[in-house]
Amino acid sequence: MTRSAVWRLLLVPAAFTVAGFLVSIVLAFSLPSPVAVQWSSAGEVTNKVPVWVVPIMLVAIAAIPVVVTGLIALSRDAGKVTGALVLAFGIGANVFICISVIAILAPQLGADSASASSGPSTFWLIVAGVAALVVGAVVGVVASQPRSPAPRSA
Repeated sequence: MTRSAVWRLLLVPAAFTVAGFLVSIVLAFSLPSPVAVQWSSAGEVTNKVPVWVVPIMLVAIAAIPVVVTGLIALSRDAGKVTGALVLAFGIGANVFICISVIAILAPQLGADSASASSGPSTFWLIVAGVAALVVGAVVGVVASQPRSPAPRSA
């Protein structure tokens, strides 16, 4: 896998992160402040953050797996399989994080307070997991393809 191929594949999580950031900014106008980010097993809110923290948190957390795995995939020591698997993991984790954060915010839209909201729907967390697996698998397959030789000119 060439360095330019790695950079092209890193556009996928960049697009997801930007989309997640923009969606969280748009949703922020309909969310209570502070917004709930953690619930107990009984469904009670156990942790809240100011609404302006959510877009920053999404970008910071979603960027971590991509930066770490991107650096590994770009290193000269990464083998073809290692680089592809690491990159697939990082991009899949990014997709999971972005969808999960939106799934956490969605039930709180229009709520008067964070305490009145329910936690994220299990359905959307499963969707986030499946999307992460699919995107990660596609990236892994694409990244592990042998490099095609350059066309020869006559």
